[in-house]
Amino acid sequence: MIPAPRLRALAALLLAACGGRPPAVPATRVVVVVPAPMASDGPASSAPPRVPTPTSPATPAPAAPATCTLAVDASPTIVPPSCFIDDRMGGKRGTLLYPCDGDGEAKLVLGDMSIPAVVQDGELSATVTTEFDWQDGCHWRTFQSARGSVAGKVLVVEYREASDPAPQPCFPPCEGHGEMHLR
Repeated sequence: MIPAPRLRALAALLLAACGGRPPAVPATRVVVVVPAPMASDGPASSAPPRVPTPTSPATPAPAAPATCTLAVDASPTIVPPSCFIDDRMGGKRGTLLYPCDGDGEAKLVLGDMSIPAVVQDGELSATVTTEFDWQDGCHWRTFQSARGSVAGKVLVVEYREASDPAPQPCFPPCEGHGEMHLR
């Protein structure tokens, strides 16, 4: 909508351009005048004028996939008595959040730790990697995983570790295993 003062100024300019008299326009002809910006409007824009477009009812966004929850009880990780392990999965309680309708991203929450996981073809896979320095002077990396069928309600936990190459001999690596029960 053009404000009345601008419309009057535009009409005065058009009349002056035509020698002070209105141009002869047949009654059946419709003329649409789009005013150019006036000096007081600021710099002219090269953008085309905005034309209102019809709106359609809003299409709702697709619903997020439903998330299911199961309680998790993990048995302690079983290792030889001479081993120290940086265990982040064994002996913990928590929650498994996974897509109710099948495959997708999941999350295994054990205590204050949240472990990203994936469900594919009904099988869950979650992995944690940690690092630590030990009294043997070596830098160690652990690889801990929980895998298994969500519907079967049991995940197998595996613990492995390896030392980075070091100038001195490192202790032998430890391995362990356990289970997580889902309910």
